[in-house]
Amino acid sequence: MQFGYMTTKSAATSIRKQITAMRAAGFDMDDPHERVFKDDRDFAITALTPGDELVVATAACLGTVASDVLGVLRAVAERGAVIRVLDDDVLLSFTPETQAALDVAMKADHENRKASIAKMRKARAESGNLGGIPPVEWGPKQAKMLKDMLADGVSRQDMAKRLKVSVSTLQRKLRELRAASR
Repeated sequence: MQFGYMTTKSAATSIRKQITAMRAAGFDMDDPHERVFKDDRDFAITALTPGDELVVATAACLGTVASDVLGVLRAVAERGAVIRVLDDDVLLSFTPETQAALDVAMKADHENRKASIAKMRKARAESGNLGGIPPVEWGPKQAKMLKDMLADGVSRQDMAKRLKVSVSTLQRKLRELRAASR
């Protein structure tokens, strides 16, 4: 038996597109008793029995991150069911071999990321360039410069350049100075 699942929480596809996909898959979306669940993924999974299919419009309907999607795949497999992803025209099943392969792939990915990050940190430390914008020091000298520039009618962009800050930092400082002078 087929059960549909749709979500309003998917950024990848609208509910309207999901309804269109479900109709194309043969679900009667006008029937209030149709076996299509909306936003209650756990309830939809619980309704599955061995041999059933959980039908979704896109893979994004299954979860927001890979680990969430893998959890759904595992939960559906534990019920003896499979997932049909309509936009990819694929039927997904989850086996212990699938889990083992994913574990190996995730371990390799983790090790490679860890090694890349270590290399980048070492290169940054050796170069002395630790990145980022240094914090802005607002002492009496900078405050006087700012007041003089305001009195001279200097543009905000020119003020920011002379003080070596962004325009948004300058604007924030001006608001602070106005609040302090009240």
